[in-house]
Amino acid sequence: MVKDPRRFILPLVCAFLSEGLLILSIRQTGAAGAPASLLFLFEAGILGWVFGAGPGMLAAIAPVATFGVIDAATCSGADCGASISIVIFLMLLLGFIAWMVGSLRARYGRR
Repeated sequence: MVKDPRRFILPLVCAFLSEGLLILSIRQTGAAGAPASLLFLFEAGILGWVFGAGPGMLAAIAPVATFGVIDAATCSGADCGASISIVIFLMLLLGFIAWMVGSLRARYGRR
C-alpha cells in the first residue's frame, strides 16, 4: 500500500486535466492543430521534472491509456489494430520521456 497517495494522485489529476485539454484543443482546430500534438512530448517532460521519475511516468501514461481504451472500445472497422499500436507506441514514448527527465533531475538537479 502506498503511504502517501498524494504522490500519485496529484500528478494523475494534472495529467488528465492537461492532456484532456490538449486533446480537446487539437480536436477543435482540426488539421491545423496537428503540429500541436508535439506538446504531448513537452508535457511528459514537465510531468517528469515536476513530480519525479515514477509518478511523472505514471501520469504521462495513464491518460493516453484511458483514451486508448475508449478508442479501442468505440472502434469499428479494419483500422483498429493500427490505432491500438499507435496508442502503445505513444505510451512507451511518453513514459520514457517522463522517466528520463525525472531521473536526470533527481541525479543532477536541485534536491
